[in-house]
Amino acid sequence: MKRILRLLVLLIYSPSRAFDEVKESSGWMWLVPAIILIGSLCFRAIVSASASAILAKEQLEKQLSQLPQQELSNLPPVVAHGPSPVFLATTAIISGIVMLFLGWLIRSFLLHLGSLALGGQGSFGQMFVAAGWAYLPYGIRDLVQGIYSLLTGKVITQPGLSSLVATGDPIKDSANAMYLLLGRLDIFVIWSVVLLALGVSAVGGFSRKKGGFLAFGYWALVTLLSILPSLVVRKFLPSGPFGP
Repeated sequence: MKRILRLLVLLIYSPSRAFDEVKESSGWMWLVPAIILIGSLCFRAIVSASASAILAKEQLEKQLSQLPQQELSNLPPVVAHGPSPVFLATTAIISGIVMLFLGWLIRSFLLHLGSLALGGQGSFGQMFVAAGWAYLPYGIRDLVQGIYSLLTGKVITQPGLSSLVATGDPIKDSANAMYLLLGRLDIFVIWSVVLLALGVSAVGGFSRKKGGFLAFGYWALVTLLSILPSLVVRKFLPSGPFGP
């Protein structure tokens, strides 16, 4: 326990030393970030469920108000009432955990391949552990957002820096590439990319410059792939209450 606390402190004050120790640690060290990330994810999903349900219902009512009365009468009651807090919390937790580990595996695999291509010496297992520790800032972000929801009864509708270009119309914003890009950029993302660069360089045994290249390249690739589908779908949606 003392070693774990020490590594968590080092991750803030001397992350390079932290990753040097993580690299030489036993395989079970991946459980530490896994528990923290899952715990923070569950906390945010549970405490923000009620506020998310209210927001979802408001948005649904706004969209349904544009439908003809005949179509409204044919809708199932469950659709008109919107999702329940329990449903939202459950789906957020399940999908969040699945995406967490799926993304973790893909991230570790791609970074390991990139490390080998640049002459790195580390193993996939070491990269897997380092990648998990480098993503702890996302767990802190979940805690901060959960505390915000707990204190205000609201959810953050404009993540990251997206508020700089937000129009207030969720449908229009979802088709704005700059809005989507800025929504994936905040202090926690920057912190995580920096940690990932240090972790990759420690595992690979090469310069921080190479580690930064791999970390930023991975973030840029994932960001691009996450933005493109939304833009393509919105471009081909028909006009109407559920389209642009």
